[in-house]
Amino acid sequence: MSLASYRVESREDYHCEKGRGFDQSELKTGALLRIADACEMMAKDKERLESQSNFYKQTCSRAIETEAWLIRRLSAAKGQITKLKKRIAELEEEK
Repeated sequence: MSLASYRVESREDYHCEKGRGFDQSELKTGALLRIADACEMMAKDKERLESQSNFYKQTCSRAIETEAWLIRRLSAAKGQITKLKKRIAELEEEK
């Protein structure tokens, strides 16, 4: 007994002769194969969206870390400026 691959079968084009309509089993088979194709496409899209989501989450967390680091550097620079201004004022008073 050989097994048929539904993936290969779902790629086949089902049609009938002109004038003869589809019977119930052919309609059912065609509908199921279209559903299978749609599910495959949704699975591919889901994987792509998940990978994009992970990328953007990592990018966002790196940007937040960089922002915090820059804020700390800016704060330290402001502190140094304040300290130097006080030192300048002290030196001017001594003169």
